[in-house]
Amino acid sequence: MIKLQLASGYNIVSLPHERFPYQVDLIIQTKGRLERRPGTALGLRSYYQPPELLILSKLRMIKATRPVERSFKDREDIRQILANTRVNKRKILAQTRKQGTISIFREILGENKEALVRVRDKIRRLPISREDVSREVKAVRSRKSRGQVQRP
Repeated sequence: MIKLQLASGYNIVSLPHERFPYQVDLIIQTKGRLERRPGTALGLRSYYQPPELLILSKLRMIKATRPVERSFKDREDIRQILANTRVNKRKILAQTRKQGTISIFREILGENKEALVRVRDKIRRLPISREDVSREVKAVRSRKSRGQVQRP
């Protein structure tokens, strides 16, 4: 499978998980050096792509995907990375200009801002105390750690 992918010029191999609806994307780089960060997966030493590079690769996939509706998963992945990970947006913007994906990235950023504005406005309308806010923040963090947070 890997040899076929390399021969086709597509350097990503997706491997499905046996028990869960997730998959691992292996990025194979045959030239130069791949930027990576150390970590662990299932107790084994692994390396991960920095979030900025992951966003850039997903933006390129969105640009290449036809019909556009099929890119929903990559768009959602980018939204989640932006919402839950510290990223260097200036670095991403500089690269998106070079790669011709800046309009897609700005669109996704705009969607994130709209969602944040809706949440902020909803919170402003509620008469709540500091204790209520602390309790709600703890509840959201707890649900988030268990994967139960839903998008508005």
